[in-house]
Amino acid sequence: MFLRYLTCVMIFWGVSFGWAQASPPTTRLSNEMVEQLRTQLEEYYAREFGAGLAKKNRLIRLIAVVSLSKIDADSVTEKLLEAAEDRDPIVAQVAWDVIHARHQSLTETQRQRWLQAGITARTRGAFPGKTALDLLGAVAGYGYPADARILAEMIADTATDSQVSALRPICTQLLNTQPQGQWLRLLVQRMQGTDATRIDAVLRDLPDAPSPPEKTSQYSRVWRQYALSYASHQPLPPEGPYTGTSRVFPKPEKIEDPESDRWRQELELPEIPSDRIELVYCIDSTGSMDKVNKMLASTVQPLTMALGLCASDIRAGAVYYRHEIAKELMKDCCLKAQNDPNNHTVLTIPLSKDINSVVRAMRSVVIHPKVGHFRGTGAYAAALQATTGINWSRGKNTQRIVVVIGDAPPTDGTHDYAAQFAELLKENDVRLYFLSLNKGCADSIRMIAQAGGSSPVPFESDMKLYDQYVEKNLPIPLEKVIRSNIGMTVTRLLRESVPDQYGDRIELILSATLPIIQAQLDMQ
Repeated sequence: MFLRYLTCVMIFWGVSFGWAQASPPTTRLSNEMVEQLRTQLEEYYAREFGAGLAKKNRLIRLIAVVSLSKIDADSVTEKLLEAAEDRDPIVAQVAWDVIHARHQSLTETQRQRWLQAGITARTRGAFPGKTALDLLGAVAGYGYPADARILAEMIADTATDSQVSALRPICTQLLNTQPQGQWLRLLVQRMQGTDATRIDAVLRDLPDAPSPPEKTSQYSRVWRQYALSYASHQPLPPEGPYTGTSRVFPKPEKIEDPESDRWRQELELPEIPSDRIELVYCIDSTGSMDKVNKMLASTVQPLTMALGLCASDIRAGAVYYRHEIAKELMKDCCLKAQNDPNNHTVLTIPLSKDINSVVRAMRSVVIHPKVGHFRGTGAYAAALQATTGINWSRGKNTQRIVVVIGDAPPTDGTHDYAAQFAELLKENDVRLYFLSLNKGCADSIRMIAQAGGSSPVPFESDMKLYDQYVEKNLPIPLEKVIRSNIGMTVTRLLRESVPDQYGDRIELILSATLPIIQAQLDMQ
């Protein structure tokens, strides 16, 4: 589309654009024509990528934002400012951070709109926890008169041991630039219990700061008196230009040469078709998997939240498989389990948008160390058969995914049966992924996985990575989850949910959004 458009423009000017030729153009464009081409190109990108901001699918909007992040142009910045006002807090925060990488080139009007967009996004759930640090820095650095209540909330949320040194100069700037120090009085009201020590550490560098009292319970009184002394304080202009920048997005490029192949590579990217994801974790529930299930229950929530980046609607569920359910495959243990109210062949947790409820249901599954299956094998045929009966939606534009997790070889004589179900799922557009405890287990189910269009991935190394958290029943940090084989399988789902041409954008989206998701988890 764009190449045709440019061709018409160049024919009108009576010159050869040159991209369609094997050799460089021989006609040198005048400065005026280069400037016109540059403007046309900037406006084209702003219009084409900006159109994605109106889509329902969150990932399409995020890709639009990341695509716009590459170009330094006023028309592009205007589109990014629109995105920073998006009602989706993640889209708004990512767009705000993209503008953060170019804030020094903003006009005064654009800068005010950018800073206000950040404050508004915060009221909608953006900038959770320590991810608010850059917004605080920009507000303080530019002396923007932000809502004092929101400032106090963000400082309190961000006041962790790792952020104290960064927050101290920000608080000093705020004291100089925010009217009457109201944010400080509101912050002092939060100095109760453990919050008192954290907030005191952040405020310790303020000018003429009071001496630390002997008791923690006295912090609030001491700092309240200090805050009242600033009741008539007149705001001062910022000491110097704000120099902060995005931690994720590089400074954008100006289109100096509109004929460069650098810009041609951005043209006519394919559309992203799906806006819904349905994900089923299929988990071996024999005794040997007790520890693995605890690990999975801790990772499903953050991983599903990460996967939710690429869909406006995501549902998750689980199938716990222990014994075969097809009569021709059943062993004696399967028949007994079928009639035992304290046992199960397969146990299904239906697909639900409420990921927390799915996690709670998974944690409630009791896996006794002595329960097992015929000769220590895994009922993969039962697992795959059970997923065909899950409450999948019937609508279009849905990605259906099954992740099968186990630590044993299949029941004797069930390979072909399981492979048939794997192939059936594939034919019904269900993407299958297999995670096996070790290489031996992976090799034993390779034929089944291949029938479903994939290869099994060992996850034994994940157990060592997670041990310290599982044993203490602690949440596993998302940064560790993502580095695990299980985590990489789920982020692979994210990458495979879009055409290959978007690969570089997906990496930037993950880098920008995973800290937001982790902060959301930390605050739960």
